Amino acid sequence: MSDLVAEEFRRTVPGPLWRLRALASGHPSRSIALLPPEVRASGAYLRQTRFYRRRAYYNRMLYAALHNKISQKLWLDRVCPEAAPPMTHYVAGERLVQIGGPDRPQRTRAEIPSLLQPGRPLFVKPADAGQGVGAFHLAQDGDGVMINGVRVDHEGFRAWLAEQPIAFTVSGVIEQSAWTRRIFPGAVSTVRIMTATSFVDRRAVVLGAVLKCATSRTAPTDNFQSGRGGTTSSIDLTTGTVGPCVGFDEDRFERTLSDRHPESGAPVAGETLPHWGLLRDTVAGLAAILPCAGIAGWDVAIRDDGITVVEINTLPGIDVLQSAVPLLDTEAKRAILTEMRMF
Repeated sequence: MSDLVAEEFRRTVPGPLWRLRALASGHPSRSIALLPPEVRASGAYLRQTRFYRRRAYYNRMLYAALHNKISQKLWLDRVCPEAAPPMTHYVAGERLVQIGGPDRPQRTRAEIPSLLQPGRPLFVKPADAGQGVGAFHLAQDGDGVMINGVRVDHEGFRAWLAEQPIAFTVSGVIEQSAWTRRIFPGAVSTVRIMTATSFVDRRAVVLGAVLKCATSRTAPTDNFQSGRGGTTSSIDLTTGTVGPCVGFDEDRFERTLSDRHPESGAPVAGETLPHWGLLRDTVAGLAAILPCAGIAGWDVAIRDDGITVVEINTLPGIDVLQSAVPLLDTEAKRAILTEMRMF
């Protein structure tokens, strides 16, 4: 509750009635404004305060098992290698450790520049952070390096490396599909699917799915950030049809809809997501064999030739889903969320 109060009084809202409603419901004013009108009117939505409290309790074992990105990579390599992320190394203190392969010499983080090759950028991020925090796109640029589009010389790059966390991952950059590239080429736009896995019988229920479209504000990631970053669009769970881009108008303090990407102008609403059946069934299958039950948010990139699970969020938020799709609209969803006392 203290987090809700802090958020409410940190943000500007249209009037005191908004704050009273937020504090009474346990759901921030901005999150209420982002809800689809029919969901807001019905009251059939998950309250953030309760959800976060229950999530912390019910996901504690899942968090311990798979929160770290290295653990996710190693698990996916074993159970679904065709969809595992292209992580090649991780840094532990000053050691640069290669993942897999017959020859795995240990090197130092100072040798990371040797991994950069012309035309083969890298993506680095902390091993235990989420929401795109500390994520960087690296690309060789002559006698320098581009870090999130900003060029530094090799001495500057070495200084930058020394400032990075004690543990982070190094990955190849996922080659997103031509379909998602046309929406926004400057970052990989992903599908977020939220699943719930039962503690009783390990059945897995897909609660909802959205397409997260990156923007210049979020690059090199696609984080929604409650309408302060990218956009979110509903995905029909049966057909894979994509809905309009949901954003937020700060001045009018209201949810916005656009059939096209706000920056590229590429059509989004009404499009059919490539590989949707494969994506949905793969994630549902993985949710059913998680080492621990709970709520998971899967970020999945679409390639021309398949899919890649970029990240498994073991403490997922709900704004990116509830801003576009209902999470309590079927008996199966309500039953499994009741099991976890989410509403």
